[in-house]
Amino acid sequence: MKQIKILIFIIIIAFPKLMQGQFTQKYSLSTTTGYASNIFKSPDSLAVKIDSIKEVQYKNDLWDNSAYQGFIASVKISNKWGKQELSGKIEPELNYYYALPKKSYFNLRSFLNYKYNFKKKFRFESNLNYYYINRNGTNFDDVELPTPLGYQLLEVNNGLHWRFSKQNRSSFAVVFENKNYAPSIKTHLLYNNIGAEFETKQSFYNNDLQNTIGFRIGYYNRFYEITENKNNIITAKRDWRYIEAGVFYSYPISKIIKLTAGIDYQKRIDKTLTLDGYKMFNPMLALEFEGERYSIKSKFNYKDRLYSNRMGNVENVGDNETPMMHYKYYLFATKGAFQLTKKLYFIANIDFDIRETNKENVNSRSFRGYKIFDVGMGLKYDF
Repeated sequence: MKQIKILIFIIIIAFPKLMQGQFTQKYSLSTTTGYASNIFKSPDSLAVKIDSIKEVQYKNDLWDNSAYQGFIASVKISNKWGKQELSGKIEPELNYYYALPKKSYFNLRSFLNYKYNFKKKFRFESNLNYYYINRNGTNFDDVELPTPLGYQLLEVNNGLHWRFSKQNRSSFAVVFENKNYAPSIKTHLLYNNIGAEFETKQSFYNNDLQNTIGFRIGYYNRFYEITENKNNIITAKRDWRYIEAGVFYSYPISKIIKLTAGIDYQKRIDKTLTLDGYKMFNPMLALEFEGERYSIKSKFNYKDRLYSNRMGNVENVGDNETPMMHYKYYLFATKGAFQLTKKLYFIANIDFDIRETNKENVNSRSFRGYKIFDVGMGLKYDF
């Protein structure tokens, strides 16, 4: 509720400015029909108690699969006056599962961006993002703490942008996040995150095509609080520090095809329990096709996360294996759009995620591996 009040206050302050100067607005509506497999990220096998007797069930019984219908409405507005720019977007979305109507959910994405251009090569920029998801259940991809699928997230990013040279783009920003999870029966979880980040990108031309190389680094401090609902008492706290760095290179194969490769590094330091610290490497490869009437974007990520103190498989550890918790993610996503008429587009998406872990205990659902798949196609209309 606090996040909503802050967002409403900022919109009220910004609205008069959006109505002045070079005001533009865009509206769109899209719908997608698709199929989602293993919606709640269940493992392939799990021991389940039925009539006081435990038996191992497999994916045919554990996975929740369903055809779905998605609806997205989008409103974008922008304005320029003098040295200032203001833009915003609000995007409500409904996902309806035909086989699991009670698991259907609604979410809302919105952002507000403000720019003040001191000079041609130097500006101040502020970004406000608000995301709300009204969804029941537990996120089994994030189980170091009990994290519900429903939450409100408020992100604030304030920074300076400048150029070291004509083909350079650099920025330094201070960031703040507040994530307020939907309360469970007994507890309520939230966190505040504050940090700073620096990014620089350098472009150069080869055969009249723009190549770009970039680097970023960031440091963040995230504070969790778990509150008991009955007495409104904080029962647990977590202090996690994050160090992140990444490099990428974008290479245009032709005027319509661009290849981007990069690698990110993240280290989490658990200052409270020293249990959930880890190191993670994330190489990435992306391919984009941008024509006059079509757009196709594909991306593959591999993530290798090794915990420093949390145990994974402690039995039958091989010579080249570790008893520490070890994740391997394989993530593939493709989105495409083809212009049918001046305002009508055919859209499609494919998402395939795999997580492998070295925790094989069928009595536990936490920290297990899973596979999920999502494919959809539909139409988008720009008003």
